[in-house]
Amino acid sequence: MGGLPSKLTQNTGIYYGGRLGYIQEETSLNSIYNDMVFDTDGFSIAPTIGFEYLFTDNFLVGAEAEWFYRDLDGTEWNGGTQSNFDKETTGTSTRLILRFNF
Repeated sequence: MGGLPSKLTQNTGIYYGGRLGYIQEETSLNSIYNDMVFDTDGFSIAPTIGFEYLFTDNFLVGAEAEWFYRDLDGTEWNGGTQSNFDKETTGTSTRLILRFNF
């Protein structure tokens, strides 16, 4: 999902949007004392805003910032004992983007 880019100048623009995601993960931790397995699934929502600069007709550099919310449900097996958990996480993320258009 997203909005159309707004041109600030001939070579720069700002855009906004959101990311929706489904998360599924299985993690195994093995040690000499205990074996643990985490089986997790859930979703993520992240409103995002970005800035881009067009160097040439084909090469673009940009930066994005997002705030995310994740809701994960899962099961933990710890040495034969099973327990369920629910984890909510919020935070921010940034990234630098380099794009080459054909």
